[in-house]
Amino acid sequence: MGKSLRSWLCARPLTTAMLVVFGYFLSFVVPALLSEASLGHDADRHANSVDLSQTPLELVLAGTLIAIIVWLGWTKQTRLTTRPAWSGLWYMIPPIVFMGGLLLIGIVGADAQSVSVSFPASYLAALLALTFLVGTFEEGLFRGLVLYGFEARWGPLIAIAASSVLFGAMHYVNWIGGQDFSETTNQAIAAGLSGILYGALALRTGSIWPGAILHCLWDAMVTLNGRISALRPPVAVDEAVSLDGDPVAEGIAFVVQYFEPLYGLIVLLGYYWWKRSTARHAG
Repeated sequence: MGKSLRSWLCARPLTTAMLVVFGYFLSFVVPALLSEASLGHDADRHANSVDLSQTPLELVLAGTLIAIIVWLGWTKQTRLTTRPAWSGLWYMIPPIVFMGGLLLIGIVGADAQSVSVSFPASYLAALLALTFLVGTFEEGLFRGLVLYGFEARWGPLIAIAASSVLFGAMHYVNWIGGQDFSETTNQAIAAGLSGILYGALALRTGSIWPGAILHCLWDAMVTLNGRISALRPPVAVDEAVSLDGDPVAEGIAFVVQYFEPLYGLIVLLGYYWWKRSTARHAG
């Protein structure tokens, strides 16, 4: 029975990927619907907050997903165990510098308001452990199984687009779990756009792990900046800096807001250039 089921699933990569996504979706939704705070009624739940108590759950999620991929025999197809193309790893450097810059801006801004910012090493270690598990699960699911499922049928471009849309839509489980709907929508859009970068990086490096590392660092940076912002006193309206009418400032703000999809397009172009160059040298 198990062997025939595995054969049936392996012959249908896209169907299998959708079944796995749906299974995890149900595992999130069913418990959430039983809570009185579901459907946006949890005022304490926010997109930039991370609950360290969720670490055991994320360990289960990442572990079960890897077990499913191993059982299917798709460790290479999903780029789980393939060796990264070293020539593509340098694409990780600009996002890491960008994230470090955003975190530094948050720290400097807090210091300018005489707000002391410090995070215990134990907290940072726990945060990185949690966000790495989150990155492993989400990259393994969406840039592993889902990307492979769509790629096997329609090629890499549609695979990146479809996996990104599904990745963004999956974040609506946060609304079902209690997060505000409009905040969740913004989070879903941002996550979907970020999928362009993670998908392109998986194609260019041939591995999900560079994306999992960036995903981990991004979530950690957003969480730390969120905690820093919560410590800072609110800025009065008359003291706020307006960007209206300043094209340079507006351009910088646009790049900062959409860095992940913009840079993802660069990585995607680099992937096609690399493939073309490799094919030309091989021929």
